[in-house]
Amino acid sequence: MLSIRLPLAIIITAILAIGAFFAHSSFSSTSFGPYIASIFVILTFVLMALPSMFANMANGSEPQTSQKRVKTKSSVTTAEGMATLYVGNLPYKANEESIKSLFAAVGHVESVRLMKDRKTGRRKGFGFVEVEASKLDVFIDRLNDHEFMDRTIKVRTAKDKAS
Repeated sequence: MLSIRLPLAIIITAILAIGAFFAHSSFSSTSFGPYIASIFVILTFVLMALPSMFANMANGSEPQTSQKRVKTKSSVTTAEGMATLYVGNLPYKANEESIKSLFAAVGHVESVRLMKDRKTGRRKGFGFVEVEASKLDVFIDRLNDHEFMDRTIKVRTAKDKAS
């Protein structure tokens, strides 16, 4: 965002400075003539702030504050008693169906998401499985350090994604 806003701010400042010069020479005989340059500087700052204000409104987010976000280490719990597990050290040849069948032997599986590299499309070797929250410990106890397709998988409680 800075790379776009900086040239834009320089252009706006240059235009307003030229406008201030001509306005000052035109209004120098009036009572507010000496203040015209200050008015244009204030307008520059307001115009620089407008794009970020409109971007926040368009995204539906509230303006950012100076408060720091606190990372929580609680598990990701979704609606209707479902929780998310992190599954690591997965074989690259594993697919969603094979992971779902492995976890279905322990309990109900809502969904499986295996992460892929954006550039190559290859699987990264980890993913997330949405399971019953009441059986979260059972899934972890039975499947953590379990041998799956010649790999020892790691199953942990997923953590909230910090945005």
